[in-house]
Amino acid sequence: MLAYDLSTVVGDLTPVTTLQQQLQRAGVQVEIHIGAVSPITGEGARVCGSDAMAGRKAWHIYCPAYTKAHQVYHELLHVRWYDVDHAQWLHGTPITDNGIRAGLMLLNNDLDHAHIVREEIAAYPEAAAYWASDFALLFAKRPQGDTPGDRQHRRLTLLRGWMTLPVALPEAGITHQFADALQAEGWMAQARRMSARVQAAGTDKAAGIAALREAMEADVPAAQFCAFSLRLPTAPVAPVAIPANVPGGTIASAITESPSP
Repeated sequence: MLAYDLSTVVGDLTPVTTLQQQLQRAGVQVEIHIGAVSPITGEGARVCGSDAMAGRKAWHIYCPAYTKAHQVYHELLHVRWYDVDHAQWLHGTPITDNGIRAGLMLLNNDLDHAHIVREEIAAYPEAAAYWASDFALLFAKRPQGDTPGDRQHRRLTLLRGWMTLPVALPEAGITHQFADALQAEGWMAQARRMSARVQAAGTDKAAGIAALREAMEADVPAAQFCAFSLRLPTAPVAPVAIPANVPGGTIASAITESPSP
């Protein structure tokens, strides 16, 4: 079942309709709510977002009243990635606190984007400007200090961008900015290897995170806090930052600071 009213969505709806039909044939249930906010996660207030929760029969996509077609298409690509392509979820273990758990959800999103943003831009070329702006915000948030924590945070920020940029926006100015920064830090070779490994891993999130850890040259995110499954076992957790002086706090704050849907 696909319940939706897309009459206020701006842009060509042909790719959206085609993907909706594909999901319907696969038996995937999706409900799209335009001009509504998720009562559980708050998704949909600023950009489109999806609720995928254990025990719910349908995906719920929430979007602002003024929504572009590529944003709806993006959320449907997430749905297909899990329910048709059978991608793994990265999520926390029982000992993972809320700050790190929320950060893992964002890394999970990054690993999705490494594969689906390119497809979104192929269907909607105007989405390229949206994503260039999004990654520019991420780039601007990288810390400039020289403490070990700052360098680790900066490295993670740059690597997160490099998961998606070289495959989705290879010629964009923001991609060159990330590349210049990685080169200046001496991390470019690791970033390129990570990107190739993430692409090869596809739906295997465990392999994607292994590639990130190799590029970080550290157990980041820590293995004891990471679990992988084909079904999300718990309700999503809203991002909650924890202090940097708490064990894992620096890395948690690094991966909870993202504007991406």
